[in-house]
Amino acid sequence: MPNTLAHLGVNGLITRGLIKDADLKWVYLGAVIPDLPWILQRIVIKIIPTIDLYDLRLYCVAQASLFISLILCTAFASFSNSPARCFNILSIGTVLHLILDLLQTKWANGVNIFAPFDWQLINVGFFWPESTLSYVLTVGGGLYWLWYARLALNSPWSIHFLSYKRIGFAFLMSAFYLFLPVVYVDGPATANAHFVTTLRNLPKDNDYIEFDRATLTKDDQSSIIHSFTGQEFIVTGIKASSQKQLISIQGHFNTDKTLLISQYHIHTKFRDYASYLGLSLVLLFWCVNGTAFALRKASKSH
Repeated sequence: MPNTLAHLGVNGLITRGLIKDADLKWVYLGAVIPDLPWILQRIVIKIIPTIDLYDLRLYCVAQASLFISLILCTAFASFSNSPARCFNILSIGTVLHLILDLLQTKWANGVNIFAPFDWQLINVGFFWPESTLSYVLTVGGGLYWLWYARLALNSPWSIHFLSYKRIGFAFLMSAFYLFLPVVYVDGPATANAHFVTTLRNLPKDNDYIEFDRATLTKDDQSSIIHSFTGQEFIVTGIKASSQKQLISIQGHFNTDKTLLISQYHIHTKFRDYASYLGLSLVLLFWCVNGTAFALRKASKSH
């Protein structure tokens, strides 16, 4: 997926073009919503290291779908004093995020637009995270955030004390967001999303496989690719330039432990760092806006 900074610029330009003066807090939140399952996945693994990584991956695939993401948009919008307008902003942001994701090349990955009716991942594959277009979108996103950062001090907070009914509805939607993916995990499993089913059933000779941004380690004897489940496979057909790299691959199994690579792409850490920065800027925007609102309110009360 493109990094968070790239999403901020694209979402800001298009959403505020469709909805005049759309609150940037909600615009930026909408840009992040489809990535929340993958952020939470890392936290869950740290807290529960014994969790089944196959099931967790399938759960996140289901949760990151457009259908489930829109449920979370509904939950967040319930906390706004203009819920319909807020939902429109968040849902546009979610759709834009997924469209930009499906345009990027991501082997063994993609987005679920038509779930729960169809769980096949969609990936058009126009550009890699390390392409010129990715760099342009990233720089543009950073400049967009800087240009409109002053709005964090001036825009209304738009969140006030709400009725118990609205709060209860928000928590109900949040519960659906958390528990519906459990109901739908069979969909991604049947579609072999992220090749989870292939890996879980133990790969057989000539089975096709793809990995997205897996870790490749190299020593004097062999190169080994590490899957998201911790499985290790010896790979052939790769000329690694360092001892540890991020790599996407396409290939076939020769045996249950050996992979013959037909195509591969070496990644840099650019996308990760740009995403960390983008997420930090979204959090900062919310914090500054909330602090400015609290200070204005305190000043008026005095």
